[in-house]
Amino acid sequence: MDERRKPARTSTPIHPILADRFSTRAFDPERPVPFGTILALFEAARWAPSCFNDQPWRFLFWNRADNPDGWQEALGTLSSGNQIWAQNAPLLIAGIARTHFVHDQSPNRWGEHDTGLATMALLVEAQAQGLSAHPMGGFDAEKLRTSFGVPLEWH
Repeated sequence: MDERRKPARTSTPIHPILADRFSTRAFDPERPVPFGTILALFEAARWAPSCFNDQPWRFLFWNRADNPDGWQEALGTLSSGNQIWAQNAPLLIAGIARTHFVHDQSPNRWGEHDTGLATMALLVEAQAQGLSAHPMGGFDAEKLRTSFGVPLEWH
């Protein structure tokens, strides 16, 4: 058995792509993520369902291999505990949600939910591509906003 596999002990069988997914903290900083693979992650997210098909998500990403300065700045927005292990991740991604619908500018109370669905699609695609991913909430949202020019209608 592959030593990297740590299938979940589920109460009933589920698809291996889900059972095998876990939030590792061990990344190889020398293993870059090819651009085609990055595109596949975001294409998977694009096909997630959303209210009115509004797709209220955007993903900012920093590839250590192509943009080490931006990657370092993004790493600096993480909590100190997350920086300890994330410093080895070759790719950092931030998911943000739009607070209002595009079609009528009314508040979108499902925007964060829909962004979560897109994130899960991205995580499943990462697993299918042989990658590991670790979603986290431990970051400074205001620092991310100011460092990367995230508009106020996104959070």
